[in-house]
Amino acid sequence: MTTRTSQLDDDWFVASGASHHMTCHKKWFVNLREPEKPGMVQTSDDSKHMIEHIGDVSFSNHDNKGYIKDILHVPTNTNNLVLDVQLVK
Repeated sequence: MTTRTSQLDDDWFVASGASHHMTCHKKWFVNLREPEKPGMVQTSDDSKHMIEHIGDVSFSNHDNKGYIKDILHVPTNTNNLVLDVQLVK
């Protein structure tokens, strides 16, 4: 059994098997748009989650600031997943 804390909710996990970046945190997005077609993602536990929006999330790390593009907003997914990150200043 895994217990989640607010600190874990803010962590990003590198997911080599994932096909998209995703988070449930709508407030993190600097812009949002609805998907062109309705869609769902399936997670490693075989559960399916509706994609609500797509957008960019800003970040800062020490002296670096930028954003990650085209992240899926999936409110019912509890992990923040990132893969093959391309950062843009």
